[in-house]
Parts: sequence; structure tokens; C-alpha cells
Amino acid sequence: MVESGTTQHNFKFQIPGHEGVRPVLGYTGSGGIPLVKNEQFRELHHAHAHAHVQAHAHAQAQAQAQAQAHAHAQAQAHAHQQHTLHNHLHQGHHPVHHNEDPVRAPNPLEERQRLIKEMKRLRRKALETPESLERQRMRERERVRLKRSQETPEERRKRLEENKIRNRIRRANLTPEDLEIKRKHDRECARRRRAAKKAEKDAAKERMAFMNGPRMEQ
Repeated sequence: MVESGTTQHNFKFQIPGHEGVRPVLGYTGSGGIPLVKNEQFRELHHAHAHAHVQAHAHAQAQAQAQAQAHAHAQAQAHAHQQHTLHNHLHQGHHPVHHNEDPVRAPNPLEERQRLIKEMKRLRRKALETPESLERQRMRERERVRLKRSQETPEERRKRLEENKIRNRIRRANLTPEDLEIKRKHDRECARRRRAAKKAEKDAAKERMAFMNGPRMEQ
């Protein structure tokens, strides 16, 4: 029999009022847990375990009740939504807006997800740099290019027709202010293209000069 205080597991009871007390231990059970021999400690241990089990059962019951209440509220909201939609479709009524709806309680899960999405968007916005924006534009261009490479001739013809109509409508609705903005934008684009072309030409000249320089010295 193992003496009290000499257990290899340094086993102590964490029971309120009896913290740190070493019981007289028996043989080691499965998983290396010392088994209690002393009757007093066994009773204390059982009382503590029973309280723990009761607390766990109570917490589980509470969680289950909350889940049931949430499911019931969701079902009610869904039924009400379907009912208003049915009225709208069959009687010409406008569906009731959520903020005016006394039956539908705000869903905390939806609200939390909306806030998380908004926070992520703001964080992305705060971390944006010209380089990251350029990478994003390149990814978007690549995505569009891939999508267009997979479309059939019929789909391509349809898309171009739709674009023509859309552009015609947009041009017809342009105001003088819009036209001025467009002219400024076009001028800026042309200036950038010229600057890029000049920079490329200058870089090519420098490369040629660098390559030809050492030969001329020799």
C-alpha cells in the first residue's frame, strides 16, 4: 500500500476546504489515476464529482433550452416572412420591412456576422496600398480573361451586344460635367502612356550605352 505523501503522481485533492491534502492512496487505476482508499476522502471525492456532474447537466440543459428557443424564434420569423411574401405575391401588398416588423426579433447571429464582415472590410481598406490595389486589379483582369477564354462564340456575341446597348444608354445620359470628367480622365491616361513610353525608351538607351561603353574603352 502506498503511504500518504509518497505517491509517484504527486496527487492532491482540490476539494473546497481540503486543498492540497494528500489522501492515503491505493493501487493506480487505468490511465495512471490513483484510487482513493481512505473513506473520508472517498466521500469528499464523490460529493465533489456529483456536484460537478450536476453543474454540467444544468449547463447542458440551459444550452439546449437556449438552442430550442433560438430555433423556435427562427421558425417563427421564417413563417412570418413567407406569409408576408405570400401576401405580396397574391394580394399586391408590399412586404413588411424588418425594422417595422413587431414579430421578427433581431437575430444576434446575423447581426454578429454582419459586424464581422464590416470590420474585415474596414481593415482591408485601412491596409490598402497602391501595390495591393494593383495586385487586386491584376487578379481581377486575370479572372475576367480566364472567364472570357472559356465562353462560346454565341456567349461572346451576346455579351458584346449587351455592352454596345449599355454603352449607348450611358453615353446618352452623360451630362456636361460627366463629359468634362471623361475628357480629364482621357488626358491623364494619355499623359501616363506617353510618360511610360518615354521611360521605356530612356531605359533602352541606357542599356545600350552600358553595353556599348566598355567595348568603346577597349
